[in-house]
Amino acid sequence: TRDPAAGFHVDRGQEYLVRGLGRARDASDLAAAVIESRGGIPVTVGSVATVDAGPEPKRGTASYKMQPSVILSVQKQPGANTLALTREIDSALDRLARTLPEGVKIEKENFRQAEFIEIAIHNVTAALRDGAILVVLILFLFLGNVRTTFIMALAIPLSLVAGILVFSAFGVSINTMTLGGLTIAIGVLVDDAIIDIENVLRRLRLEHLKPLDQRRNPLDIVFAASSEVRGAIFYATLIIALVFVPLFLLPGMEGRLLRPLGLAYITALVASFLVSLTITPVLCYLMLARSRVVESAEPWLLRKLKSRYIGDLDRAIAHPRRVYVVTILLLVGALATLPFLGRSFLPPFNEGSLTVSVVSAPGITLEESDLIGREVEKALLGFPEVVSTSRRTGRAEKDEHVQGVNASEMEVVLRSGRPKDRLLEEMRRSVATIPGAQVSFGQPISHRIDHMISGSKSNLAVKIFGPDLSVLRGLAGSAQRVLADVPGIVDLGNQEQASVPQLLIEFDRPAMARHGVTAASLARTVEALFQGSEVGQITEEGVVSRVVVRYPESLRGDRDRIGSLPVTLPGGAILPLAEVARVRFDLGPSLIRREDVQRVAMLTANVAGADLAGTVEEAARRLDAQVALPTGYRIVYGGQFEEAASSVRNLALISVFILIAMYGLLFFAFRRHRHATIVLVNLPLAVIGGVFAILLGGSGLSIATLVG
Repeated sequence: TRDPAAGFHVDRGQEYLVRGLGRARDASDLAAAVIESRGGIPVTVGSVATVDAGPEPKRGTASYKMQPSVILSVQKQPGANTLALTREIDSALDRLARTLPEGVKIEKENFRQAEFIEIAIHNVTAALRDGAILVVLILFLFLGNVRTTFIMALAIPLSLVAGILVFSAFGVSINTMTLGGLTIAIGVLVDDAIIDIENVLRRLRLEHLKPLDQRRNPLDIVFAASSEVRGAIFYATLIIALVFVPLFLLPGMEGRLLRPLGLAYITALVASFLVSLTITPVLCYLMLARSRVVESAEPWLLRKLKSRYIGDLDRAIAHPRRVYVVTILLLVGALATLPFLGRSFLPPFNEGSLTVSVVSAPGITLEESDLIGREVEKALLGFPEVVSTSRRTGRAEKDEHVQGVNASEMEVVLRSGRPKDRLLEEMRRSVATIPGAQVSFGQPISHRIDHMISGSKSNLAVKIFGPDLSVLRGLAGSAQRVLADVPGIVDLGNQEQASVPQLLIEFDRPAMARHGVTAASLARTVEALFQGSEVGQITEEGVVSRVVVRYPESLRGDRDRIGSLPVTLPGGAILPLAEVARVRFDLGPSLIRREDVQRVAMLTANVAGADLAGTVEEAARRLDAQVALPTGYRIVYGGQFEEAASSVRNLALISVFILIAMYGLLFFAFRRHRHATIVLVNLPLAVIGGVFAILLGGSGLSIATLVG
């Protein structure tokens, strides 16, 4: 099955490459190949075997909307632009579609990460636009003047453009997280300009009250007014930027996720500071110094709010104890509420598609598994929100994703309709009636995050470590019964611990020794009997096909005849397999997992209608109380909550150093410990608003809310 290379030959001053053309091109060439010669008569492959072209043993299948299909998965290289790459792939598929035979169609209406990115960018861009408009409207309501509003609002586009230029300089793409950083910075971008303009206006109005001959040059007034607040603006900007430094120090997934957000925020913040030092004073001089705004009184809304504030401030100063008591009660109430807030790693989000895992009993055939997958597809396609289903059952040839024929994975594309939680609840009820199917629902990105964190495809992985496989199987069954009663647990699975039918061929070493059969040769024979042994390759029109030697199906079709299968001895004699091995049917484990060199049984589950951390804590409490672990066995819980706990610890540790740095900056600014302490007192008071906002929003504690 190969062409030998024999170097080169020189003839009459010309060098020739020497090639031996002996490679078999097709089945007829293989059939004509000589094995040996006996009595002068050649024995060919075709005289002792049937040579046919056939398919590889099928270990996987696929469907699209319940129709047999070929599913092609495309993964981008790290650093590639998903949107640009998707457009190029679409263009290539369009060109390919024109060359396909009649009846073959390329369907693109399935999971595409580019669609999720485009929707996310559109939503964040809309939030960015709406936030900017809202800020401008509020500025106008409080200032009551178009010129001052324009000067302040100008800081927003200038800061955003500066941020985008920095992204371009450092090779950072504009994505959901960078746009999110710019969005949450919108309100802060005008702060520096507000401080500057407010002080300039105040100074200009005071100067306007003086006699005409005593008034100073407006340029000097604007310069002096801006200089007065420059230090306050600088320290305020520095402290706010310092708050976002922990994002750059977070390790792991949360660090990679939040660093672009922190970079965008700090970049825009620094840009707004530079705008307040340069452009804002110039515009104040050009547009306000000689305008009527310095002659007019403050807007009506601002006057009303100031008068109300002065009254409230007087009452607060007159009754400080009441203020202390109310503040402390609110703070204690907020802190007491923290343990009751839901906790998770990332806030829930809607990706617009689902990843559905369907697992049947191990040992089931590919055909039966395909039928079960079709039933699940049929149930899901009955929902009007479902656009398409793309299912893969088993594994493709040379697929790096190992999956048994009893497992299916499908991508379900959704359109807008019912709320996601309600839709998932109804989908779970719909597929629960399908016999033999354990169905688990997730989302593409969340599914991959879970897989990276815990090695499972679900929110929660309960891992039981121990030395004995049968004991692990029993403990896993007990744990499954306990977890089934925990509120919030859905899609509970333990299929990996099930036993599967096995055909065991135990080598009889004393018998092998009597007949001179080695373990290696008998192993090759057993392989050839069932799976076949690869002996070469044939390349035909660029397609490489394996050449496999295998015994006929008729010899192994009857289980009672397996012991009679032929085994060739070193001398050429043939004896039955039962003479050198014991053949029996039995049950065995479908999968043996190891983690940290230890055997492990793993249960998987999702959490719905409850917070992740609270559900895990309840599950751990019940397992500790109801499942007795023998010596040498332990339970470990994995999943997103594990990453969330690690993130909280990291943020808490980093925040301590940030607080010390903030105190140092404040002391450097005020030169008084008391003044610095008064400013820092606002931090625990801010917890009041943050906790009650989370409580009202119902989002729970996550890495995102903790960063906020």
